Amino acid sequence: MDNVCEKGKTLFYWFIAGALLLAMPTAVYAGKKPPVPKTVTGVKIISHDKLKSMLETKKLGSDFFIYDSRKASDYEAGRISGAVHLPVPGKPDLGATETKKAVDKMSGKLPSDKSKMIVFYCNGLRCWRSPKASKAAVSMGYSNVGWLRDGFPEWQKKGYPVE
Repeated sequence: MDNVCEKGKTLFYWFIAGALLLAMPTAVYAGKKPPVPKTVTGVKIISHDKLKSMLETKKLGSDFFIYDSRKASDYEAGRISGAVHLPVPGKPDLGATETKKAVDKMSGKLPSDKSKMIVFYCNGLRCWRSPKASKAAVSMGYSNVGWLRDGFPEWQKKGYPVE
C-alpha cells in the first residue's frame, strides 16, 4: 500500500508541475500591456531620423513642438532635448472615455495654432500614453499631429540627443 501511495504522490507532484508550466506563459504576460496600434487615425507616424532632422533644421517651439506623454519620473530621468512634459493616463485604451481624459489633461497646453506640427512620444510599443495624446490632439482639432511610435527607448538606443 505504501508503494501505491508513493506513486500517487509522485503523479500528483508531476501533475502540479505540468500545470504550473502550462500556466507560466499566461502569468508572464498578464502584467504587460498589449502592444499599441500600428496607426492612429489622423496621426502621422514620425521616424526617429525624421524627428532628429527636424530638431537640426527647424525651430523647436515655433515651427514644431515635441511633447513627452510619460509619467513625471520617466520625464525627469531623461527626455528628448526640448520636449515639454505633458503626461496623459496610461491605460491601454483609445476609446472615448480615455481620449476625453487625455483631452482634459492637455486642454490649454498645446499651441493655439492648430496647424502647427506637434509630436508626441512615450515609452515605446507597450506604452499607450503618446497614441492616446495624439488621438486626443486630433479630436481637439489639431491637423498636423505626429507620433514617435517606438518612443524614447529607441531614441536613446540610436544615441540621439537627450537631456
